Amino acid sequence: MSTSVIAPASATTVIAPALATTAIAPALTVRWATREDYANILALQETNYIDNLPDNLRKDGFLSARMWESQMDEISSDAGIAVAYEDGVFLGFFCVSQVKHWQPESIVHRLVHSLKADFQETRVDDPEKFCVFGPMCITASARGKDVLKNLYDYATSELEGRFHTGVGFISTKNPRSLGAVAKLGWKPKGIFRWSDRELYALIHNLA
Repeated sequence: MSTSVIAPASATTVIAPALATTAIAPALTVRWATREDYANILALQETNYIDNLPDNLRKDGFLSARMWESQMDEISSDAGIAVAYEDGVFLGFFCVSQVKHWQPESIVHRLVHSLKADFQETRVDDPEKFCVFGPMCITASARGKDVLKNLYDYATSELEGRFHTGVGFISTKNPRSLGAVAKLGWKPKGIFRWSDRELYALIHNLA
């Protein structure tokens, strides 16, 4: 298991007469999650899940799907859930899973069905060749620090060569999250429905 420690660009060296000292800003650590991280992941997930947020707070982004602890074990032993910490403070997570990790009636299966049936996407024909990105979430204090990008870069680097395509979904009522993934190069393929919700279907080449 590899860990990425990212030194911030704001680190500076302060030199006093006859004594040099280095003032180092907090470093961001990104790695794969272990069971010890589950409590942090679940707490952040539940706080930001759409059904748990009042309407006035949804403008800052929300999650349209959530994981269960037993499911997280399956995902962690296969693809993985990347987590970010700064000086021991949890800043966010980024899940990379496969369709087999989700129940048949889940939003993920509906996404893949729509990509095949509605958008004639052949890149999702082989379930072993594509992965599902999300749920993903960062804390309010992590905004503006490129935490999501570092989580994404870590996960895609670690899984390089295994998957040629990534898929994902974001509610059409969630422009903030759509803007966040747009910075990673992701664009909507189209819109699909699950239950009473409309969501953007996302697909992106990884190779």
